[in-house]
Amino acid sequence: MRNLSALMFRRGKPFRLLQLARAGKISLVESEAILDEIGGVLARKFNWAQPDIAEARRLARCDSIEILSDSDFLALERRSD
Repeated sequence: MRNLSALMFRRGKPFRLLQLARAGKISLVESEAILDEIGGVLARKFNWAQPDIAEARRLARCDSIEILSDSDFLALERRSD
């Protein structure tokens, strides 16, 4: 899960992609379900507190990251296959 790696370690290619999206150089697409799963993993496996998870979700969002509904995200995945 690239966003989890970017948020946890703040280095490497996943973090660089997040930086590029924030800078408006690329666009990323994510789904609410993936953001929910990231929050769950951060809580269960890494014992992150809810305020920290909320901050991570905020950081994962920016104008260049489009958050799609689950059905729209799945439709987009199918088109790219």
